[in-house]
Amino acid sequence: MSNPVEDVLSHYGKKGMKWGVRKASSGGSSSQRTTFTKAPKKLSDIELGKRIKRMETEKKYNQLNRKDVSEGKKLVADILTSSGSRVAKTVLTGAGLLAVRAALTSKFGEGVGEAATRRLK
Repeated sequence: MSNPVEDVLSHYGKKGMKWGVRKASSGGSSSQRTTFTKAPKKLSDIELGKRIKRMETEKKYNQLNRKDVSEGKKLVADILTSSGSRVAKTVLTGAGLLAVRAALTSKFGEGVGEAATRRLK
């Protein structure tokens, strides 16, 4: 009733293949343009016409499928960007002043560190 178990190691891949690494999928994204490897000078008129038609079709497709951003979303994005940069500037300036004060205080004493940071403000 018992079957002897064979110790077999099988490999189902290609030589030099890495674990967990896959080839890029053949299905491209709609936002990427088609790239061609053969130079246009080496193409016949028919092949060049096919390329041009393909690129024009992709361009039209991307124009039709792009997501239009409303004026309100643009305004909010601009406000967040500008206010975010102001906040970051303020925080970094404060952190820099504290670092300078700490360095001067440790080197020269409390009075010098405070006086220097008052002048920097």
